[in-house]
Amino acid sequence: MTPVPTKYLKSILREDFLDKLTRDLEPVVFEREFQKLASSDPPKLIKWIEEGDLSVPQLTFAAEALSKVESDLACPCLFLLLTHSESLVREGAVYGLDGHLEYPGVRELLRTVAEYDIREGVRLAASEALR
Repeated sequence: MTPVPTKYLKSILREDFLDKLTRDLEPVVFEREFQKLASSDPPKLIKWIEEGDLSVPQLTFAAEALSKVESDLACPCLFLLLTHSESLVREGAVYGLDGHLEYPGVRELLRTVAEYDIREGVRLAASEALR
């Protein structure tokens, strides 16, 4: 699919709608980039996560992408993301850990999250990861 140039979109759409559309699509674009980085340059992906400049949706997709990264690199970062204040990020970390169930401590940590996280969605994701 060929992207429509922003200049053309601005001529046919109200600017406030275009701004909202761009914000809504941004995490999807980043999701693809995070998946690519997980395959090609995992340390760079982890650096981006640790720097703290990503939005909540971006951080969530980045955490999920870590499911494809070597456990020794990914798990320490994902463990930290499980303490994030945003439940969406914690849920992304759970999905990221789903790819590392054999790494020491992951199953135990997911059991704890499944029982004690304050958000039902995060608890449910952790429970499902353990099945």
